Amino acid sequence: MSYDEITNLEDISRKAISKIPNESYLVNFDLKVKFNRNLVNTSIRDVELLAKDFQESECPKTLYMNHGEYINKKTDGIQNVINELKKEKSNRSLISLINQEDIIDSKDTPIPSFMILQFSIEEGTKLYVTAYFRALEVATFLRVNTEEIRLILKR
Repeated sequence: MSYDEITNLEDISRKAISKIPNESYLVNFDLKVKFNRNLVNTSIRDVELLAKDFQESECPKTLYMNHGEYINKKTDGIQNVINELKKEKSNRSLISLINQEDIIDSKDTPIPSFMILQFSIEEGTKLYVTAYFRALEVATFLRVNTEEIRLILKR
């Protein structure tokens, strides 16, 4: 599998925008990037506060929904991933932001587009992180979601 090496988290959005003509609707889209782990120490400053709000355990009044309320519904979801990654060969190191109960009868109630964040340690030191989205406004929310993922990785 080949990955595009990036030196700036902003490159993720730039690459996505360049591959999606006029933000047209795509059924499937993937983007594979790799970067040095020190990059998690550099925020996407203009969306950092919004990303933090999206990660709060309780939804701030400024948002109609956030991701933290789903991640931490039953327990600290990020700490659960950390615990699972410490186990040898765990295949359950993931954060699922939504379950079927959230979808059934939801009508137009907002639910996350950011669905799953999956983690795997390979070859002893390489961390693979895969994010799944059911839909994504690339020009607006991919930068916020990238910053959210950076905050999770930093933790």
